[in-house]
Amino acid sequence: MPNWKGAKISAAFKACVKLYEEGELYNFLLPVSKTECIAKVSEELFKNWKKHNDDVTLRLVGKSHHRLYERQCPEELHGALPQLGQKSYAYAIQFFTDFDVNPYNAHVVKYLNNKSTYALLLSKKLPLLAEMPLFMSQGKIRVRISNQPREFVVQTNQQLNTLINFHTMIFKDLLQLWKDFLVIDRRNLENSYLIVPLDSSQSIDWQLIESFQSLDPARSYSVIERKQNVYRPENFLDKVVTKWYNKNEDEQFVVVKIRQDLNPLSDFDNNQFKNYVEFYRARYNINVVDCSQFLLEVNASVLEI
Repeated sequence: MPNWKGAKISAAFKACVKLYEEGELYNFLLPVSKTECIAKVSEELFKNWKKHNDDVTLRLVGKSHHRLYERQCPEELHGALPQLGQKSYAYAIQFFTDFDVNPYNAHVVKYLNNKSTYALLLSKKLPLLAEMPLFMSQGKIRVRISNQPREFVVQTNQQLNTLINFHTMIFKDLLQLWKDFLVIDRRNLENSYLIVPLDSSQSIDWQLIESFQSLDPARSYSVIERKQNVYRPENFLDKVVTKWYNKNEDEQFVVVKIRQDLNPLSDFDNNQFKNYVEFYRARYNINVVDCSQFLLEVNASVLEI
């Protein structure tokens, strides 16, 4: 090609030809929709569904959109809350990465390969479960529920309530999947189990559970408070932090590195601002009170799957 523009046009055209050959584009180079892709394979994959007038390619709205089959909870998760003085089974959640490690995703691999993990704690034993693939922005991971549970006995009501509070904190405060008006269902019916942390020896991490019975909501800090606070690197590394100065209170990040080689007076990463002091003053109307403090390198994708 005689110039860059022509080369780009040629590459784009060849890409369209390849997509057309793979069935991703129509004759007019328009993309094939998801519904149309499903329709192509519905005759083979969903032929039994149509016997019950359940067309997977049809989207119904309103009262006419009803479930044609009964949704059931697995028997192993029904009435399975841990009980006082009885054996409970902790099934560790194991993660395996299927992507190459590089400087940008090394922290993700470190978290997922950590011997400390979470587990399903319930009073019933689970059958062997299939491994499940999940996809993060870094690549594919595999999730497996251990087939060799650890046995525990909850001794007191206080221990049980502490476990329930931690479970609630995970879904309500950390993952923010529960709204404030929702409460935990203690009737021990469907999907009755608890999420608990395991330490590196695969024992229940009671210290972590007791330390995080709830998470305080993000709040703004006065200049006096920020001057009085003492910031230590070990208090931030691998922790989840929230930008208290941001209007989006739900925005959370994992601290992946302590940048002691940088401070608020370091050059900003673009030419729009001279340094971080200028950036925070212009963007958030905040004056940095300690220009010698270290900076935090964070990542949001660790919390997203």
